[in-house]
This record gives sequence, C-alpha cells and structure tokens, in this order.
Amino acid sequence: MVMKGKRTARSDFEQFVISCRTDMRCTLSALLALILFLGFLHKRTLFRFEYPLDTEAVGQYGDFIGGVVGTIISAVLLYFTFKLQREESESNALVYKKEQLNDTFYRLIDQYQKIIDTISYNDDDSFFTGKEALHRKYADLQMGFVNTDNDSRNRKNAIAAYQEFYSFNRDYVPTLYRIMYRICDVINSADSGLDGHRVKLMKVFRAQMNDIELCLLRYNAMSLQGKKFVPFINKYNLIKHLPPIELLEYSYWRNKMTLEEQNSTNILLESARHNLMVVLEKGSLLESFTNNSYLYNINITTNQSRTEVNVCLYIRPAVEPSKYDLIHGIYKLNHNDRHSLLKQFLRDSILISTFMLNKPQELDWKSSMIEPDGKYYASVTNKKNNPLRLRTN
Repeated sequence: MVMKGKRTARSDFEQFVISCRTDMRCTLSALLALILFLGFLHKRTLFRFEYPLDTEAVGQYGDFIGGVVGTIISAVLLYFTFKLQREESESNALVYKKEQLNDTFYRLIDQYQKIIDTISYNDDDSFFTGKEALHRKYADLQMGFVNTDNDSRNRKNAIAAYQEFYSFNRDYVPTLYRIMYRICDVINSADSGLDGHRVKLMKVFRAQMNDIELCLLRYNAMSLQGKKFVPFINKYNLIKHLPPIELLEYSYWRNKMTLEEQNSTNILLESARHNLMVVLEKGSLLESFTNNSYLYNINITTNQSRTEVNVCLYIRPAVEPSKYDLIHGIYKLNHNDRHSLLKQFLRDSILISTFMLNKPQELDWKSSMIEPDGKYYASVTNKKNNPLRLRTN
C-alpha cells in the first residue's frame, strides 16, 4: 500500500511538471510575439525586406532584446525553476507523511489483532479464542438481556449490560478500545493533503471488525468511558454495517426467529438503512428495497429539505415466502410485532445509533398500520425544520 501511495504522488508530480512546461511554452510564445510586435512597430525598416537591412537598427534592437527581454526571460525561467523545486519538495514531504501514516496505522492494527487473539472463552469441554471467543461472550449478553415494552428502559438496560461486560473483562477490553481510539485519532489527525487516504484507511479499519465488534463499539460509544468515540463514528460512518437484530434492544424480535431468519432480517434492515442514507445524503426522494417485489418492499421517502423521513413496509397478505426471501423472518411475526420492529428500526437509525446527532426534543415520531393490506408505517419529522442526518459530514 505504501508503494501505491508513492505511485499516486509521483503521478501527481508528473502532471505538475507537464503543466509547468506548458506554462513555460505559453510564456515564451507570448514573449516572442511581443518581440515581433515591437519589431513591426519600430520606425526603422527592420522587417521590411524590400529595403536593405539597416545594421544600426538591428544593433539597437539586439541591445534591447538582450538587455530587457532577455532579463524578462531569465526571470520567468527562474520563477518556474523555483516553483518546480517547491512543488517537488512538498510532494516528497506528502509522500513521507503518507508512509509514516501507513506504518503507524498497520502497527496499531497489528496490536489490535494481538489483543483480540488473547480473548478466551470456556464452554464446558470446548475452548474458544479470538473473535469466536468474543462472539460467545456477546451471545451470553444477549441471552441474559430482558427486553421490556419501554424503549428508553431497554436502552439503559443495554448500556448497563455492556458496563458489566466491560468490568468483568478489564484484562483486555479497556486496552482494546484505547488502541481503537488511537487508530481513529491517528487517521483523523493526518495531514489535510491526505484526506482521501484517511477515508481509505478508516474503511480498512472498519473492515477489520465483525458484527459483534461493531455492536460492542456502539455500546462503548454509548457509555461514559467511550463517548470520545462518537465524533469518529459519526464522521467516518464506522458502524455502517451494524447488524440491527444482533443488538440487545432487538432481543424481543430476535428470539422469535431462527438463526437463518435473523441473518436474512439483518440483511434486509441493513439495506433499508443504506437507502435511508441515500435519501438523506444523495438527493433521492424515494428509495425502495426488495428481493421479491411480488411479496414485499420497503419504501423510504423524504422531502426536499430532508426534514422528514417516511418508512413503509408492505407485505402481501396470505402469500407464504420461501426461505430465500429476506422477509421470511419478519413475515412470521404478528402485525403488532412487525409494526413495533419497524418503529424500533427507524428510531435506532435516526436517533440511537447516531448518538443523538439529531436532537431528541426536535423530533416528532408517528406510526400507523393497515393490517388487512399488510402495510406498516413509521415516520419522523424535525419540528424545527433542521435536516435529518446520519453522520456529521
């Protein structure tokens, strides 16, 4: 990757050299035109070839060229030389900074992975390490979580459960998140000339985390000790691929589904959240998702000012989905459970998983359903007409 950075910087430098050469050619051409123009304006017959050449005029004109125009040409050439040297120096400095950033980043990633590898989990006669051990520990959190009918209480209980997990695993969890924070801080603090590369590295970092790591990162950022993570998460969309059904607050619906149905529902809701980001950031007013348009679809709409979002889930009544239809986990839920899941999804996407980026007191939530038609609605509007956001940039 370092070599790739060198090639990119070299390519930019070569383009600059070509630009400078073009500028020099244009400047010299302009000077030549000036010389010719002055010659034609000269009262002598320097360029009138039907008359004998006036050597005295030629001499005077030569003195003018050598003394004035020559000085101008030298100054122009000196300017472009200094400009070329300065840009080459800046380009080399940027390449060096990029190499340093890459070295620091991958060294921290290596430390992060080494800490993950130290995690262990005993389950009767089985022994797990690394990411699988972390998955087992999180599964214990899910099994022990008791869902209520109050969203606020569920959120507080989820944070409390994470705090217990944090305290019980202090041998590695605090160190793990300190390194993760350091990775984000190093990338975010890099030279402004490396903006594009910073985003690429943050995507590499995001790709290192599996579903469980994303869930734990979310809860860590919701806790007191992890609140410094919030700006990085919202700026770089670090939990973009967060699987909603794996969150503790979704345990009520998750427990009604098989593992296969949970995975399908995660894909469906992640796709819906992607469309939510599209309508809020890409200029689209309507985005729809389905993998079987005859059976179901999820429509997400907004207005021109992006101050409201409407989500409509349609499931065709009395048509049994196959196991290949992503809706089959939600289909088995009753009407009230489908409706409550849709409301939870929208609230989580707009408010909770953005860490109150959209101010709660400004939001107006509405929902409804038409059971016979299989239509379920959820919407949110900013009462102060501020655009809804999923991230800070």
